[in-house]
Amino acid sequence: MSDDDLSVSWSRPPLPGDDLLILLHGFEGTEHDLDDRFPDLPSSVVTASLRAPVRQNTGHAWFLHDYGVRDAVDNVFAWLDTQSGFATVGVLGLSQGGAMALELIRQAPERFTYAVQLSGIILGLDAAPRLAKLRPPVFSGHGDLDEIVPKADVIATNEWLVTHTRLTVRDYVGMGHWISAAEATDVCAFIRAVLGGHDPGT
Repeated sequence: MSDDDLSVSWSRPPLPGDDLLILLHGFEGTEHDLDDRFPDLPSSVVTASLRAPVRQNTGHAWFLHDYGVRDAVDNVFAWLDTQSGFATVGVLGLSQGGAMALELIRQAPERFTYAVQLSGIILGLDAAPRLAKLRPPVFSGHGDLDEIVPKADVIATNEWLVTHTRLTVRDYVGMGHWISAAEATDVCAFIRAVLGGHDPGT
């Protein structure tokens, strides 16, 4: 069953001119899964953590069976249409949320300043000309002990991203299908660099 409206957990009340960061949890997660996971974000960043629309016995999913990726993407865009006054908009997702983050920036690259995907994959390898033209900065992070995402899919995802975006890749030794403290630190540094107008590096 899917919910018509996305539930949102804000890190604080948003202010005009803030930098908005949309957070997308993983499969069977909730809008609170990513709370306080990135403590070193710039003070200008306000996060809006969205709860996925497909209810599960445990948590929620972004897409599953009869509720597809297109529905999930449209749902996020509909919510984003209600927001205004932000200086920048970024999107960060974990696992299935990471796949969603990449699909969002693929579908409408002009709406996002950057994207971060953690332990996720690209959902299709078709060319995305608008994305390739704009080439926004993207951070892609995976752990070498990830038991969920096959290594071949990680390689294919990063190969696709390097032809469409300004990609920063990080691989973490000893990390599984989660976010380590080192990865969180790297993500915050990447976002600070992007918002500061600097090249986040490769």
